[in-house]
Amino acid sequence: MSLELNSALRELKPSAIRRFSALAAQTPGCVSLTLGEPGEVTPAHIRERVTQSLCEGKTHYPPNNGTTALREAIATRCTNTGLPVDAQQVIVTNGATEALYSTLTALLNPGDEVIIPTPAFVLYQSITLLARARAVTLDTSADGFQIDAERLASVVTPHTKAIVLTSPNNPTGCVLDEKSLDAVAALAAQRDFYVVCDDVYEELVYDEGLRGRGFARLHPELADRTIVVNSLSKPWAMTGWRLGWLTTAPEVVTQVAKVHQYAVSCEVSFTQDAAVTALATDTTPMRERYRARRAITLDALGQMGLPASSPRAPSTRSPASKASVPATRISASGRFARPASPWSLGRSSAARATCASATRRTTPRSGRGSPASRASCAACAVRPSPSRGCGTRRRHAPGSSRQSRTCSREAVSPYQSPKGRMCQAAIAGTRRSPLL
Repeated sequence: MSLELNSALRELKPSAIRRFSALAAQTPGCVSLTLGEPGEVTPAHIRERVTQSLCEGKTHYPPNNGTTALREAIATRCTNTGLPVDAQQVIVTNGATEALYSTLTALLNPGDEVIIPTPAFVLYQSITLLARARAVTLDTSADGFQIDAERLASVVTPHTKAIVLTSPNNPTGCVLDEKSLDAVAALAAQRDFYVVCDDVYEELVYDEGLRGRGFARLHPELADRTIVVNSLSKPWAMTGWRLGWLTTAPEVVTQVAKVHQYAVSCEVSFTQDAAVTALATDTTPMRERYRARRAITLDALGQMGLPASSPRAPSTRSPASKASVPATRISASGRFARPASPWSLGRSSAARATCASATRRTTPRSGRGSPASRASCAACAVRPSPSRGCGTRRRHAPGSSRQSRTCSREAVSPYQSPKGRMCQAAIAGTRRSPLL
């Protein structure tokens, strides 16, 4: 008789994102836009705090739920941003992934249902299936990626146990508005289910008026059934550290802590002081890098004929086009993978990307009658030759028919064919940085 494994695993498949990432790494000239990972390394002062902790001998087991100092730092940050919590309501986790796993495992019984507004990160469905519960999708594409009250009500059943909210959303970059959040709150109170908030991108919302406007802050009356998950990965470029947290009501956190304890025991001891340092570090510089690269990406997509809405936060998204674009992905990682595009070593195209301050100008193509839309750096005024950088052409008078200006640091990139050039400043930013 053959031995059986957990039958819930039959419903799961290995991550397609990881597979795509591996294929991109094996493809010469491919600029990978797969994993949602900042290109920067963790700031030096945060890394140095780990060295200090090791020198201080912090190599023993820490408390299961995290050190007192870190849980207090998380509670303080939450409270200062409109989400009052106590340190006893915080569990330090192995990234947001483990926070979600521990949360859903603690909440779900076989046969329960979890509502997942889509598009969504695949992890939510996978964890739900492992818990032998049922994932119920709610397509938001017809409502501008917001949550319509009637559509939501139509998928709520007596078996509904929870809904997972991701705002800003991965992969769309959409921030849920108050109408959407109010619709969820009304049904959660009326039909009695939990709200799990995956807030890992909240620090990176571009619009200051939308930052800190998540479900838990707008609906404190539902604190007894709200679980907030967060992470240091994106805002502080700490994806490899696997440091996250969750916060919820005391009676819920006690039960989630049991799953956490038996799944991972505790978070690494000598990284937790560094996490305290990170939480005291301003995230504005990282957010502004994302904002600048968003401009580069939207400009490049527009010139490739792929219309895309402007995300409110870094995202992992596809261009909004009905055209067939194989292997196209826009992601927080700052890399782009599209076969035979000017971003790869395939055939060229008219698409170009330049500095974040780029402006569009329409200029006649040499030898052709039709104009070609180009992007150029507003700070530069000279045109490079195809084989070298700038510095050889004279300025053209503003308003003339030859008013096509490109960045003075522009040159042919190994990521492009000769007809598709990219500003070297932009290349430097996207090669190592979170974005696009």
